[in-house]
Amino acid sequence: MPRPLLSSAAGQLLWCWWTLACYLTLFALIAFPFYKGILLGLFPVAAGALVAVSPKFIPRGWRRYLAAGFSRMVSRKWLLTVALLGFLVRVPLIIFPAIPHSDHRTYYDLGIQLASGLGYGDSILYPPGQPAWLALCIFLLGKNIHVLVFIESVLHVLTILVIYFSIRRHSETAARWGSLIVAFFPSLVIYSGTLGHENTSVFTNVGVMALFLIAASAQGSSKIGNWIVLGLFVGLAAFIRPVFLATPVVLSLVLWIWGKQINLIIRWVLITIAAMAVVISPWVIRNYEMFGQFTLISTNFGSVLLSANAAKSDGIYMNTDPIGAELNPIAQDHYQRRLAIEAIWSHKSVFMQRMVKRLVFMWGTDTSILDFYLGDNPESGITVLRATLSMLIQSAWSWFVVAWVVAATKRPPWRRQHELFEIWCACWIGLVWVLHLIVEPHSRHHLIYIPMLAIVFLPDYWTWVMEESPVRRIGSPSLGKTEFDGAATPTTGT
Repeated sequence: MPRPLLSSAAGQLLWCWWTLACYLTLFALIAFPFYKGILLGLFPVAAGALVAVSPKFIPRGWRRYLAAGFSRMVSRKWLLTVALLGFLVRVPLIIFPAIPHSDHRTYYDLGIQLASGLGYGDSILYPPGQPAWLALCIFLLGKNIHVLVFIESVLHVLTILVIYFSIRRHSETAARWGSLIVAFFPSLVIYSGTLGHENTSVFTNVGVMALFLIAASAQGSSKIGNWIVLGLFVGLAAFIRPVFLATPVVLSLVLWIWGKQINLIIRWVLITIAAMAVVISPWVIRNYEMFGQFTLISTNFGSVLLSANAAKSDGIYMNTDPIGAELNPIAQDHYQRRLAIEAIWSHKSVFMQRMVKRLVFMWGTDTSILDFYLGDNPESGITVLRATLSMLIQSAWSWFVVAWVVAATKRPPWRRQHELFEIWCACWIGLVWVLHLIVEPHSRHHLIYIPMLAIVFLPDYWTWVMEESPVRRIGSPSLGKTEFDGAATPTTGT
């Protein structure tokens, strides 16, 4: 059954958004060294860009030979190889893990507290999901940092498996690129040596996408059960990263763009919300009983909103802990939100300028993850290591961004050639893009969306590299096949 045609408006909107996003990211990549006043940062940008375009200078016969070698590797062997190597590159991080500090130290201490049966206490500034996950690991295996980082590395391996199996029925090429990026992208690899919630979020983000694809393609009586499972998993994911509370909004938008009837959209979204509520409501009740006010997950939104928009802020971060400290956490959160909104409304031109700066800091670099692995003190005695890893990470990010730009210029119209997972990824990335134009933008916040970006644009980049006809990927109707020849089947658009 062929894919449904997207409406002209929806297809044009997706094309405009995707094209604009890649060029704004390229702008951020180039502008970041100027914002930081470190023009040497342009060297890894140039190096990554050169790597992105250099395959065009390799003789075509050699490229086809290399691609044929990859395509001849059967799916099972490919997956096992990538998963094994993805774990092996993380072994040094297991041996030399990051010492938890900042937010990670808070997660670790709360995890020990929960594992000891002492409860979460009276603080809800941080979402409880990551401490709860660490508490489970500590309860079962102890609080040794090496063991906990080992578990984080295993979680990345599971992410490789999930992204491959959830995407391969739509596109073998995208599935392979997604697994490669999760396994070997430098920032993802290095960050797995920490206890940050981004590691868990990479898995939950891919897991939510996989469950959505299953639910959207299910038939018969199993369909309702799949939407329930999706809602339950999203509820758990929201405890780790509250942005998942926006899943019903994204779900509605994706299904509308996909061409589903309004009554079906309403039914599936309500089922998902009800399942989410089953998971989240006990925590909401706990918060109300403890503080006498309503909040869903945590109270850090007011903090990050004010931190980036207060009059004395630099537009990125400012310590807001003393502001409203005499209030209970929920009242303090509401108070800081009001102050942030007032600051935005009173200084609109400053807000717009800061949006540009936040765009640059969010999408122009991938190196801030080193602050969590090596520490944020530049005089820590490992300056050479930090500089080397910064060059590697920023060069890889530059390659990634330039490949995105190339792919966006070569991509066929969204209206006729699209996969459901592409629409899902584009909508989620759009939401996060807008969110971090408003709140504090750290590059680690885009970390969990790197796999989603990869599965959308790297197949088109691969087509450009191989200089094939305008085909996009394996299994697409009337499009032929790429070098990753396999048994993937097209989406039916059910």
